[in-house]
Amino acid sequence: MKLFKLSATVLALVVSLNATDIKPFGNFNFGDSFTPVYKNLCKTKNITNIKIGFAKPVSKNEFCKSKKHAVDLVAKSSKQKYRPSKLNKVTIKSFENIARYNLYIRADGINIKGVDFELQLHMGTHREEETVGSYLLTKNDTIKIGKFYVPLELDEVQLKPKKYSQFTLHQEAIFNILWKKYNHLVKKDNKKRQKNGHYIDAKGKDGTSLSFGGSDGIVYHASSYMNRLRDIEFKKYKKKSEKNQNDSSSDL
Repeated sequence: MKLFKLSATVLALVVSLNATDIKPFGNFNFGDSFTPVYKNLCKTKNITNIKIGFAKPVSKNEFCKSKKHAVDLVAKSSKQKYRPSKLNKVTIKSFENIARYNLYIRADGINIKGVDFELQLHMGTHREEETVGSYLLTKNDTIKIGKFYVPLELDEVQLKPKKYSQFTLHQEAIFNILWKKYNHLVKKDNKKRQKNGHYIDAKGKDGTSLSFGGSDGIVYHASSYMNRLRDIEFKKYKKKSEKNQNDSSSDL
């Protein structure tokens, strides 16, 4: 039994070190809807302030009062003068009460190897088809802004250095952690150059990616991965709805 447990642990380690996709920072996962993002933000240690969109930051305690309160803060942010006061309404039939929206959440208090970072989370869609696909994937966890339901899914996580001089001082130490985990996803002809320069440009097999180095810090990206999932869901819906329509073509 002990031997089996050891083998399982070793296997898990091998899988994590040779993963074909890229896992974002912390307990966040690409495709997370609003509720898991909210819960993980509130569970993440050391976070102090949280900023929604371009609104003024609120304390973590204020944001984490309740999910309803957090949603109210998002709705309030959408009405700020520097944000579009009108949501982009989806015009695809049967989804008129769905709107597309891009939500940016920023949090202070993350420190890695002596570097202070701002955690930045992007959720949202750009095309109507993506929005509908997102709604079909997460319709049990959409948030309501005004009269519209807004499906949100996490497709980018960034750790942006608060001070670039501080980041460059500790860049090698952070690089070593990420390189050990993701160097197998770096193109072979770029490996030497990236290792010597302490930067990373890694791409997962599923469309996820990781970039490290420069003023952007660490960026975990998955828009192409998420768009593919949304497109598949949208096409499945279209196919099903077309099949269910009364087709009179046999009378031609």
